[in-house]
Amino acid sequence: MISVSLTVPALLLITSGVLMQYNLVPEVVKTQLIALGVGLVLFVLVTMTRLQEWQRYALVVWVVSIGLLVLPLILGAVTRGSSRWIQIFGMTLQTSELARPLLMVVFADLAVRWKNTRLFLLRYVIAGLIPMLLLFVQPDLGTTMLLVIGWLAILLVKGFPRRWLVGSLILVLAVAPLMWFGMRDYQRTRLMTFVNPSLDPLGAGYNVLQARIAIGSGQLTGRGIGLGTQSHLQFLPESHTDFMLASIGEETGYVGTLGVLVLYALLFGAIYKVCMQTEGFGAYLAWGLLIMAFGQFFINAAMNVGLMPVTGVTLPLLSYGGSSLIGMLLTLGFLNVVANDIPASSDIWIH
Repeated sequence: MISVSLTVPALLLITSGVLMQYNLVPEVVKTQLIALGVGLVLFVLVTMTRLQEWQRYALVVWVVSIGLLVLPLILGAVTRGSSRWIQIFGMTLQTSELARPLLMVVFADLAVRWKNTRLFLLRYVIAGLIPMLLLFVQPDLGTTMLLVIGWLAILLVKGFPRRWLVGSLILVLAVAPLMWFGMRDYQRTRLMTFVNPSLDPLGAGYNVLQARIAIGSGQLTGRGIGLGTQSHLQFLPESHTDFMLASIGEETGYVGTLGVLVLYALLFGAIYKVCMQTEGFGAYLAWGLLIMAFGQFFINAAMNVGLMPVTGVTLPLLSYGGSSLIGMLLTLGFLNVVANDIPASSDIWIH
């Protein structure tokens, strides 16, 4: 069964995204539609499985996830200083987008098996730390952040002892400054210009400044579809990917942006309902997927208005990015599997 409340907002966001991409950069639509086809097939196949099967083979899922993260380091070409993508059947695939939802299956299974706190913590840290390090090495700071968010979410839902949680947070905060030395030059520059974009208005701070201009110029109803000067005259870089929300704000204004936010609210509200109606393995999995997906949305939206550094995180379902779209459809497939354990009612389910 497929949940209408989950699927309809997602399909509306995908449709809006494809139309906006055609408006901004028509040549990318073909690739996005191919990714959509692959994602929908994956969505249907996953939806047809049973939740217990994923829990039973959680270790295999972890091994597959690690394999997906190692592949770009071995076979991937270096693009913009990163090795995140591989070529498969003529398509460019960012394998970490598939690994993220798969790893939530592993973390949820570990949460269910928690008996001894110290042993659980050791397993949980190892299960999460290895993929996080592989992502950081690529390097992919944005995806690493999202994985950490989902990893922590399941830990919090499990009811991890406060003293351990506080100790873990103190440790993370103590180690965080050391990450500065492991960052590439462009990553350090992004953080510095986040604090003050005017430090490099024609360089690293350019994207944020142009995004603010685009959103502000849209006012109430926008400049009109196809009439956005920042995006169509290419003042706004990555207008169809990282800064899709700024492009929507410029061309459709407050009204169009609000419509997009309402669709996301409906989608996240439906996922939250699934989280609240299930328990055990399914609940941990749903919460992890919800917080990770919402984190992706929040980071991108905050990045568009200058509240967070530019990290390359796309707007889920809406931005151009075949790998991101496939990963989100895989996420929705898992959520449908979880929802299938909830008693059906006529207003939620459709066969």
